[in-house]
Formats: sequence, C-alpha cells, structure tokens
Amino acid sequence: MVEFEAKLIPPSVNAYWRTTCRGKFPQVYISKKGKEFKEAMSWIAKQHIKKPYENDISLDIEYHITGKVGKDIDNILKAILDSLNGVVYNDDKQIVELKVRKVRKQKANKIIIRCEECI
Repeated sequence: MVEFEAKLIPPSVNAYWRTTCRGKFPQVYISKKGKEFKEAMSWIAKQHIKKPYENDISLDIEYHITGKVGKDIDNILKAILDSLNGVVYNDDKQIVELKVRKVRKQKANKIIIRCEECI
C-alpha cells in the first residue's frame, strides 16, 4: 500500500469546471483554480508512485478540515480523482473500491490518499 499526504484544499465541482459560449455552442473547461490543484496534487502523487498501477485498485481518501463544515464530500472527489489519473492509475475505471471520509476540527487542511493494487 502507498500512502501520501497533500496539504491542499480541493476545489468543489462548481469551482473546478467553467463554461463559456463560443458562438452558439457552450464549451466546458477546467478552471484556473482546478488546473492549479490538479498540477499540485499530481506532482505530490508522482513523488510516491513512480508508474501508474496496471490492475484494479482500491483508494482510501481522507479530507481533513480545520472547521466544522467544509465542502460536501461528493463535491471534492472529481478534482482529486482527476489529479490521480495517469499518475496512480491509467484510467479511473480501474478503481473498484473507494472509501472517502471527511475529518472535521483538525489542526490543518489536508488530503491523505492510500492506494493499493487489487490482485
């Protein structure tokens, strides 16, 4: 099992995606804040995982927050999982088990990722 920690705050789904209209057609893209998070999280993951897992994997994600509320747990997943794609796994369809927890009233905001290949 590989475990790593990122002292980052993931953007919510609403802050991660942006939409613009070019002519008659809307275009959806990742926001600047989303790109910055994705780059930082990917860089941290690359320090612990040298090549993506080939087989199915299990992920355990802990989202530590300093306050009582924080973001909805389902709204932070997209940014985290997109950041790990191509680093921890080749495709998110490899995730066969996903456990996510929000831990309140902590000393620092951070994300702890634990990943393990299912063989």
